[in-house]
Amino acid sequence: MLLRRGKNYYCRIWIPLDLRSLIGRTELKKSLCTSNRTDAKSAATVLIHKSETAFFRMRLGMLTDRELEVLAAELIGEFTGAIGKFRGQRQKVDDIILDAKIPQGLNFNFGGYELFDKILNYSRSREDIKGFEQRFKCIEQGLEDELQTGCFSDATRMLARSLAREKGLDVNLPPDEWFNENGETWDVEPPADFGRLCETIVQAMQYNYSVAAEIGLSRKNTLLQQSVAARIEAAKPKPKLSDLWQTYRRYKLAKGSWGANTERKNQDTFDETVKILGDKELADYTQDDSIIYLSVLEKNGNSAGTRSGKIATLSSIFRYALKTPESTDRWRVRGNPFTEMQAEDNIPVNEKKIPYTADDIHGLLTGLLAVRKLVEPHRFWVPLIALYKEYNNMNMRRSLSL
Repeated sequence: MLLRRGKNYYCRIWIPLDLRSLIGRTELKKSLCTSNRTDAKSAATVLIHKSETAFFRMRLGMLTDRELEVLAAELIGEFTGAIGKFRGQRQKVDDIILDAKIPQGLNFNFGGYELFDKILNYSRSREDIKGFEQRFKCIEQGLEDELQTGCFSDATRMLARSLAREKGLDVNLPPDEWFNENGETWDVEPPADFGRLCETIVQAMQYNYSVAAEIGLSRKNTLLQQSVAARIEAAKPKPKLSDLWQTYRRYKLAKGSWGANTERKNQDTFDETVKILGDKELADYTQDDSIIYLSVLEKNGNSAGTRSGKIATLSSIFRYALKTPESTDRWRVRGNPFTEMQAEDNIPVNEKKIPYTADDIHGLLTGLLAVRKLVEPHRFWVPLIALYKEYNNMNMRRSLSL
């Protein structure tokens, strides 16, 4: 809803009933920083779309599955990397923790301190091996109990809070008393998003202790090592739309397909897309994004032809990624979310402009030969100029589709 306060317009958004207790308000108001109603409507449309996305994420938890997977992979990578680097150097565990920044929760849980002190040194007796087996079973059961009961250990809670603050994660932190084992709120269920963070940490612990068990028991598990490597690789940052756009833009300019005006027009389309949909990883764009994009363009007053041209530009960008030799390894795209999404117009069929056929053009050019261009120059030059303009427009549409 648009409101005007003084010179500027404001956007007013009602908060859904099921989220009001979590947010603590019934509505949101934000200045659109403009006194122009058309600009205000455009800005409000984008703001409403972002709010609806935020409401959807709040219902699921503010952390996305992708963010949690990246976080888990980072914990696994830090741990396995430190084990490989410092094993056999006979350093003290304290020094290794400080140097490698291994989260303390992964070392001190269930007496893990002494366990890792022995793992990091090669000398192990038979009694050590038996002790490893018993200790790992205890650790495995303890972590599984955390997941099943939802009552997380002190180490898990402290590590989750530390990571949330260190990485600036968008989660709701429980009150300080919840982190005190003797506090009254110890057994209270944490906020949903913070609970998901704790679960992710416990699952990363399980993975790390599996690696530690193989090392401690002097076993080589190739499948486990490959799984760790694949998980870390999968969590690495993937190319975003802005990365693909810059490569596509350089390709078009180097090929000579774009002039200055075409480049400027397509740059405006890209900037508008990022403003509406955000600069996400390429694999995160779906056909729902193209539907939202067309809806916003329509609300902003773009004609059907303009909307189709902009969606065609986005489609051509993804088509370029799919046809390049490194499409799978570099761009990580599996399909084109903007294909076949051209906007339909509302012009009746009998009023639509029918394009010239080859016979029409041949007849028009033949007719120009009979025109007395010295006596009636307008009857000769106007149709010729129109044909030239249509020819240029046709080439431009063809270049956009490539």
